[in-house]
Amino acid sequence: MNFFSPNQEKPYLGLRNALLFQLPLFPYDCGEIKESQMKPHFTIVLVLVILLSGTIESFAWANDCWLSPQGNGLKNGTSAENAYAPQQAQKCFKQTGPDGTMHVLAGLYSSQKGNFLKLDIHHESDGSSKPESYKTILGEGDVKIEGTRPIPYQIQTKDAGNSWIRILKGASNLSIQNFQVSRVEEGITAKEGGNSKLEFKNIRFEDTRQNVVIVGHPQCVRLSSCPIKPEEASHDIQIENVSGLRYSKRHIRLANGVWKVQVLNSHADAAFLDGDFAVGFDVENPSHDIGFKYCTSRGNIYSLSEYWNGDGFKAENETQNIRWDHCAAFDNADGGFDIKSDNAIIENSIALRNARNIRSWSSKKIILRNINASYSKHWGGIATEAGIWSQGELDCYFCTLHNNKIQLHAENNNGIPSHINLYDSILSMDKTIDGEMLRQEKNAEIQLIRTVTWNDGLPAENPKYGAGATANWNGDDQEFDSQLYTQKKGYHYVP
Repeated sequence: MNFFSPNQEKPYLGLRNALLFQLPLFPYDCGEIKESQMKPHFTIVLVLVILLSGTIESFAWANDCWLSPQGNGLKNGTSAENAYAPQQAQKCFKQTGPDGTMHVLAGLYSSQKGNFLKLDIHHESDGSSKPESYKTILGEGDVKIEGTRPIPYQIQTKDAGNSWIRILKGASNLSIQNFQVSRVEEGITAKEGGNSKLEFKNIRFEDTRQNVVIVGHPQCVRLSSCPIKPEEASHDIQIENVSGLRYSKRHIRLANGVWKVQVLNSHADAAFLDGDFAVGFDVENPSHDIGFKYCTSRGNIYSLSEYWNGDGFKAENETQNIRWDHCAAFDNADGGFDIKSDNAIIENSIALRNARNIRSWSSKKIILRNINASYSKHWGGIATEAGIWSQGELDCYFCTLHNNKIQLHAENNNGIPSHINLYDSILSMDKTIDGEMLRQEKNAEIQLIRTVTWNDGLPAENPKYGAGATANWNGDDQEFDSQLYTQKKGYHYVP
């Protein structure tokens, strides 16, 4: 889903047309014109024509501004040859028109070199006065932003480093594209709320704490105490091709009632940085109507407690209408998908080598469709490992669970039993694992509907996965499709 229909027309055309076609070339009738009357006016017209014909390029770019690592030429931001230095970034952004582009030219913008690019975006200088378009900050070529955060990561300095771009209260109609950002505490943040039509594309973060943080409204912490109307919270946001490597806390954090968000083709790898409670993609209360597609999350961990934490994808208990499609979670110390949402759907997705590949908590039914949750792994702490663990209502269609220590675990927590229905699915274990197919606590219920179970050595038929369906499978081929049941049962690969 694309929330944006950018209008690329430049307003200078209207100005030029007005000057050329509305200004009278001769101020008098052509009948009788004295030479003394004609000369001054003719001169003015001639000058205007020369100016218009000779400066058309400057009019064409009057809406834009340029920035370079050291500044160029006159350093007034009017062109690439006269780009501002990074210390004038705030001025350059303000100079850029509401549907114009702030061009950041290729090079290194580093704190160590004294030319770090830092920007605060206020509502007064955003793009909202042109509601059908957006104001753009565009990296041109190889643009690297480098802060002061110490590397390699140490827990003692987990919150050290500077910030890059802060989007302040109400600032909207903004697009940020094409940057490599490293060694900052926070990348792009919008923590004051009331923002809409934000777009972040083609950005790579490394060695950070938090990469993208969007808050709906700072006072909207719970549904029962959210003091605003939905339209006052941040909404209409697209995050695309945004990756994070070696973040210590969050890659993408959506909180406090933010809604109508699409996260596309974005990837998180915390690389097991420990001690700051890492989560790849985090949706916090009471945010809603959020979609993730073609996203991966791995290596999230927090070992400084008896129960180890660290989730790939997480959604809290007052979030609603969250969907994950073609997503994958690998090697997380707790949940691959840790979902407490109402009306949540996970489809065409995989979760491998997480302590609990999928954790379901909601009393309102969560839907899993075409899911592979296999090879759960105990990373540490007191938790058990499971393919699917549920403390709520869960329906699973066309799922494959293979070689988990506990394939399905239905809990009864504080007298509230869970219910799991597994339709047209496969539960399988080979000789390499001594595990349980089903674990049902008191009054909890698991129903297998047209679902097959296979334990190597028992008479049931082997589902016959491909030779590559090992614990190292990364989900990018058909090796885990059942050759026996084809698409009639269990997970199957969907490009």
